[in-house]
Amino acid sequence: AGGAVGEADSEAAAPPPYLATDPLTGRQVRLPGHRATDVFEAHFSSGERAFARRRNEPLPALRWLLRVRLGVWSAIVACLVALVAVLHVVGAELVFTTVVTLGCLGLAGVTLLV
Repeated sequence: AGGAVGEADSEAAAPPPYLATDPLTGRQVRLPGHRATDVFEAHFSSGERAFARRRNEPLPALRWLLRVRLGVWSAIVACLVALVAVLHVVGAELVFTTVVTLGCLGLAGVTLLV
């Protein structure tokens, strides 16, 4: 009976395995889980998760949504690059600078999307 109490004391003294010390604040924090639902919630927005839940097969629906979104951004960037090329050939410098700026912003949006 004495061994069981000693084992319980040593288990109580050890911190639970899901806690870690935040190096910036020194506080104990919970580590994220590694279940599929935890990963799904960490990587997709609530709107994307709701979209997937409304479908009979959520994974193909989510893949479709992401492909469409990436396709739209890619088309926008391709149009901006084409416009930059045309404006550079024509020589419209002010419009060229504006379009280059918008192109850079579009590429930044694609980078954030991916």
